[in-house]
Amino acid sequence: MNTSIFSNKGVIFSFAITVFIFLEVEFLFFWKNIFGPFQTPLLLFFFSLASGICLMVLSLKGYSQEHKKPIITSLKQKILLWFIVCAGIGYFIFLSEPILSKYVINVYKLKYSDIIPQVSILAKRLLNAEFPYQTITDWKYNLFPTYLPLQWLPFTIAELFSFDYRWITITGFIISIVLFSSRVINANIIIIKKQFIIIPGPFPKLS
Repeated sequence: MNTSIFSNKGVIFSFAITVFIFLEVEFLFFWKNIFGPFQTPLLLFFFSLASGICLMVLSLKGYSQEHKKPIITSLKQKILLWFIVCAGIGYFIFLSEPILSKYVINVYKLKYSDIIPQVSILAKRLLNAEFPYQTITDWKYNLFPTYLPLQWLPFTIAELFSFDYRWITITGFIISIVLFSSRVINANIIIIKKQFIIIPGPFPKLS
């Protein structure tokens, strides 16, 4: 294997993305309020934004119009990448489940915010064959619904089957990751070969 790929800028970006994502997960799940209520959210925002920016830069620099076929062509390579994606999704669900169980919410009770309660009322009205867009009078103040249909319609599934509304957003996130991974694995992005250098095969130098 050509050792020059380890000194490539692409590898540096790949390492930075890995570190940023790791720190994002740590701040999101384990280091809550570790530096106080003001600095901690800013650090979480920074690491989340930094990982996305690095990934975009890496993808733009790694994309090559010269390749007419997908770089990852072997079944073995694709299976390995999908295994990594599935392992990451599984780890995310593993981290999410105990947090949702610990912080139980009442979707009908207004406590900290009216976002989820408002969504739940709209979903419940629809399932009860009522017109959703009527003034909400369940709280100490009146509120006309502020969300468009596609912003709350997915949550009717959670209302219908009586499970935590937050699993809808988690499911949406997982679907987006699967679609993104499918696009990346089959795209002409050279950096994929540098990110997964453990995959056997020739790895031409990234220009």
